[in-house]
Amino acid sequence: MQRTPAFDVGLLAEALVFYGDVRLIANRTVLGTLLDYCPPEVLAEFLESGFLRLAYEEQDVAVMTTDTGTAKEAHEPIAWSIPELQLHALLPSQLATRVGKSGKARRLTNRLARNIELIHLPQSLIDAAREDLLNPGYVESSIQALFDRFVPLYPRRLSYFRPISVGAKMTIETNIDFAKANLEYHTHIPVSHSSLSAAQLLAYLVNVRADLHFAARYASEMAVDEVSALIQRDQLTQLLRQRSGHEMERFQEFVYGDGRMIGEVIRSKEKTFVDLLPIVERSRRFKGWLKDQPPGSDLVKAYFREVTKDTWVDKLPVKGVRWFLFTAAGAGLDLAGTGGLGTAAGIGLSAIDAFVVDRLISGWKPNQFVNRDLGSLASGGSGVSKH
Repeated sequence: MQRTPAFDVGLLAEALVFYGDVRLIANRTVLGTLLDYCPPEVLAEFLESGFLRLAYEEQDVAVMTTDTGTAKEAHEPIAWSIPELQLHALLPSQLATRVGKSGKARRLTNRLARNIELIHLPQSLIDAAREDLLNPGYVESSIQALFDRFVPLYPRRLSYFRPISVGAKMTIETNIDFAKANLEYHTHIPVSHSSLSAAQLLAYLVNVRADLHFAARYASEMAVDEVSALIQRDQLTQLLRQRSGHEMERFQEFVYGDGRMIGEVIRSKEKTFVDLLPIVERSRRFKGWLKDQPPGSDLVKAYFREVTKDTWVDKLPVKGVRWFLFTAAGAGLDLAGTGGLGTAAGIGLSAIDAFVVDRLISGWKPNQFVNRDLGSLASGGSGVSKH
């Protein structure tokens, strides 16, 4: 599952090649970006064939900030929506601008809508996001990871960032010089895109929590950028350590060195999802090789060679493809015995964490398919989950 402001179509393309069941969780921004790269007719083929499942969030998770730039600046994680974000309103307008002909746009709207799941954010997710932001250990390690990735030259270790609860909202105590941090940040991310701020950092952490929720909901692996992967691993490790009392290595990195630059040529539009569809169709008869098995060098190499042999993918430059594999088999068992959700909730977990633990007890393995490219900090989201 990946959550970035304009999601990574290249990572989606690679997931479609490597996995037999890919689910994209989209909001307005993601849906628009997807249609920019994948014509509606082709998207319909991916959905109807079962290569891709599309779920649409009619609400967005965000951080609401009041009194911005003043001493009273305060923040609150929220779920929000407006009528224009509802799929029945958004999809026709998105297609009308791309297709032109009203009749064709209407037919494509109906065709796509039949294959899009509508999902809503539970209040427990917002409550859990608030708990996360008031957890000093989690916030400290997560902000450190964000600064190490986005502004590595900034002297973060001498700084602090502390959310303080004030009624339903929170204020931030920090000595971070955001003007100075943004001088480095904007050397690789334009001002027109985003800038570092307290609200922006909080929004990133809230979105990471939402990613973990949906991955657990669908019992799927997650497609994520490096920073989100690091924060999610830290979040899961803290959860299990606090409840089990054990220090365990939960994730192991696996790198397949003979991948190809599929994502790069899709992002650049040298190749399109029209070109990708035959590769994904060809992969269907080989997907059984990977089903219910963790990535292993021989298995992945054999699969990838058969799927891409004598195709345009076979001619692309080589690159490494990375996974972080969740290695603690039955990790939830040392946390909650052999019980289920009721047992997990009974040991003091929040509703959302009890749900996550219940999934772990049931055998969910939150492996991560990791994108090496730089993500951004703007709020908004998408998710890619894979079975």
